[in-house]
Amino acid sequence: MDKGNWKDYFAFSKMQRRGVIVLSSIIVLLIALPYLFSPEFKKPFVNQELQQQLLAMQKGEYEKEHQPSAIDQPPQDEPFANVSSGSTGLHPFGFDPNKLDEAGFTQMGLSNAVIQNIMRYRNQGGHFNEANDFRKINGLQKKEADILVPYINIESTKQETQVEKAVPVNEEPVEVAKPVFKKLDINTATAEELEALPGIGDVLSKRIVKFRNAVNGFKSLEDIKKTYGLSDSVYQVILPYLTISDIAPEKH
Repeated sequence: MDKGNWKDYFAFSKMQRRGVIVLSSIIVLLIALPYLFSPEFKKPFVNQELQQQLLAMQKGEYEKEHQPSAIDQPPQDEPFANVSSGSTGLHPFGFDPNKLDEAGFTQMGLSNAVIQNIMRYRNQGGHFNEANDFRKINGLQKKEADILVPYINIESTKQETQVEKAVPVNEEPVEVAKPVFKKLDINTATAEELEALPGIGDVLSKRIVKFRNAVNGFKSLEDIKKTYGLSDSVYQVILPYLTISDIAPEKH
């Protein structure tokens, strides 16, 4: 290679020099453009009313998704299902206000003042002839009475007194038939038969049958106490009318 020709590699023709100048000018222009044009960005407009509505909707959907399901909530029972009655703190069950003792009223959740008024009324010869008579007890609030009255089951003595008075002196008095509950086999009794027991309503009788089927029959009388909503006090009332066999229950 001729050493004198190395300068040829660093020499540009007139056309090439023009190209370099134009290219350099373009590069400089592109670099300077952001500094020459700096657009002003306006703050976006926010509709406050619309934003509040959107937040309220989102909050409502969140609470709806996180509220307890129907499975987690205790079922709403009808009369004679043993559940606590709201803010009153009552725990009602089937009872006769003419016979229930102080311990029973205490278990029900009544205040001591109301219980003493009930006992004083009875000790002075007072008698509850119908369920609504219970509302007249001093100190008993209306909302408490509204809850307890449907659970009252008064054994009628008025009819017996009238019959005894109508019987002639020379004739033997006729005994008035009292309601008799036949013994029920808890492994074969239907929901309709169980509903007839004192303190057992339509809801609780169906729940007993459903629970019996789920456990493939009761093994002892006390197993029926495990039915949701059946209190010990109601169990003690119906116990004399219950029996048990080894026969598997029918599906209803």
